[in-house]
Amino acid sequence: MGAARQEAPALKIENVSIRFGDFKAIKNVSTSVGKNEARFFIGPNGAGKTTLMRIICGILKPDSGTVSFDGIDVSQEEYRSVLGYLPQEFGYYPDFTVWDYLLYISSVKGLRPAVAKKRA
Repeated sequence: MGAARQEAPALKIENVSIRFGDFKAIKNVSTSVGKNEARFFIGPNGAGKTTLMRIICGILKPDSGTVSFDGIDVSQEEYRSVLGYLPQEFGYYPDFTVWDYLLYISSVKGLRPAVAKKRA
């Protein structure tokens, strides 16, 4: 029998580091997450969990290292079509209905209005 084909990880984080001034927020973090797998970031406040999530989402650019999803660098627009992220605290407009918010987020993700309305 042939060897089982091993699928490449969907998300690859390789030697990611970022600093803010003299403070090293994240230093040489590497991990991967395959399809149908999950990872959890657990640690005290200030440990770098939110900073790493912002790097994974392409919101922050690391000083060194790379983050990719299925070979797509997370800084690429193409990545946003597969990204879903809800931070602990997020900004919203208090006058928005759920419908308004879904349409707003759809536009941020680049969906055409007709598609956004159908999905919402």
